[in-house]
Amino acid sequence: MTTLKSIPYRIRIGITGHRKKEQLPPIEVLIEKIKEVLGINVDGTIAIDSVNTIFKFYPESSLKQLRNCQNTPIAYSIISPLAEGSDRIAARAVLQSNDARLQVVLPFNKEYYVQDFQGEDSVMEFEEMLALDPCPVKLSDFHIESNLSAEEIKSIRHAAFRDIGYYVVDQCDVLIVIWDGKGGKPGGTKEILEYSKQVKCPRVVISVPDQRITNVDFIAENGLNADSIVKLDQFNQEKELTAGEKLKAKSTEDNIFTKYIEANHIDKGLVAALREDLLPYYAKSSLTSARNRDIYKNAGIWAYRLATLAVFTVGLGLVVKPFYHYSFLLEFLLLVLIFLLVFRANRKHAHQKWIEHRFLVERLRICNFFFATGLDMKKLRMHPYHGISDQEDWIARVWNELWDRVTKRKGTSSNKRFAPEDVTWIQKALIQDQMNWHKIKKLDMKKSNYKYEIGGLMVYTVAIIAASLHGFPHFLAHYEYSPIADGILTIVALGLPATGAMMEGIRHIMEYSRNHKRYHKMHIALENLNNKFSTIKDQKRLQDLMNEADDLMMQEVIDWLSMRRVLELEPVA
Repeated sequence: MTTLKSIPYRIRIGITGHRKKEQLPPIEVLIEKIKEVLGINVDGTIAIDSVNTIFKFYPESSLKQLRNCQNTPIAYSIISPLAEGSDRIAARAVLQSNDARLQVVLPFNKEYYVQDFQGEDSVMEFEEMLALDPCPVKLSDFHIESNLSAEEIKSIRHAAFRDIGYYVVDQCDVLIVIWDGKGGKPGGTKEILEYSKQVKCPRVVISVPDQRITNVDFIAENGLNADSIVKLDQFNQEKELTAGEKLKAKSTEDNIFTKYIEANHIDKGLVAALREDLLPYYAKSSLTSARNRDIYKNAGIWAYRLATLAVFTVGLGLVVKPFYHYSFLLEFLLLVLIFLLVFRANRKHAHQKWIEHRFLVERLRICNFFFATGLDMKKLRMHPYHGISDQEDWIARVWNELWDRVTKRKGTSSNKRFAPEDVTWIQKALIQDQMNWHKIKKLDMKKSNYKYEIGGLMVYTVAIIAASLHGFPHFLAHYEYSPIADGILTIVALGLPATGAMMEGIRHIMEYSRNHKRYHKMHIALENLNNKFSTIKDQKRLQDLMNEADDLMMQEVIDWLSMRRVLELEPVA
């Protein structure tokens, strides 16, 4: 069996502070203090119940969630520009915790950035720490123009440092501030601290006047929440792949990397990394999505069918007197069954799980192509734990974690040279594969929509005729139906409108009309994208069009997520 490594509940720590040694306490003293406020034990574990740690920012309800979610470890990542001094000290402290990550953010091009560092040892330390993040973020491209004065260059650099400080605050869950209490340059510690106050970012201010720690202030602002850990813990419950999931992972690998000869040149080490760190989760989410889709759709369809049957049952009871009381008993049982079907689907959150896992599946599928061809892939934005409480944020956290894992593997293909075979492979295995899928789905949706739309109109037409035959003759003198004919018309007049409503309800819940249009538009967009791929001659163009493909495919699933995230089944009246 394939073992699945848990996705941690990762708290992102930001850092701002002084750079010069003359403004800071001894490095080891500062490292120990940072570890203390983060609750990092000697063995690297994290103690959430320790006194005077950032976990005091959580309300008791969130702490209870953190304690109860046994499948999900707590881990840290540190967002750091890796400037000298505080940035690197905080990174060292956080990296002493288990499964910690370093997320490097650079203000501008590295060759200009290192000019600020004091000596070769500092540059070497920077390079060593930078290597720990395979996907550093660069906020801007900074070039020294010959016509710029020294003051103008200085102003641009200060603005870049301010922007990077703002970025750290915006991205982190908790900000650590190492400050001597004095003012400073534009973009310095004081300015970033003031910004963190404005946006109400929880922060720990370590006061360091005269190169010693005199005070540690915990400013909670609105505090932190642990809402996303519940769904993370559900995702982490399964530790081993089932036989079906293993088969799905293998078939997906074959369809992407074995089916097309253009994929034969891809480094087997890269495929192995994907096989271990990504495809198992793809298979798991794919089958979870399909399973919950079936629960949701079957519950909706059968609710409409059973409701229609209940109407026919009552009609039969009205006509066949010996069956009268039994008909209402049967109706009661049918309504109870409807309630149980709908209750089960809603209690399992089948619709939400279907769409959320579908989102993750689409992201993981295209990830294979980015990684195997050495392309950069954009991470998903995650809300800070102190911001909007969004339980769906777990999707972004899972994907970002998996992407970090796979890019840290040996044999990652950064700076890979352009290979024409990559283009043909992506066209066949991704673009054209999706084109064919959307074409088939488009035709299926069109046929189903036509069947239910025309069928519903025909049923209503027959119902109108039955109602007229049943009603109007009674106003004609000396005309009566036989009891059998009258009973049949009664049942038909009652049941067919319910049948028509059932067909329209199924057409609505399956969204045949909307999906037909969506798949049609997507098929056209993919055709255009496929034509663009034929013009690729270099790695940059491949990167640009893969970004376009990523945006296109993600927009489709985001539309689904936003449109259907709040839908729940309701018992049919």
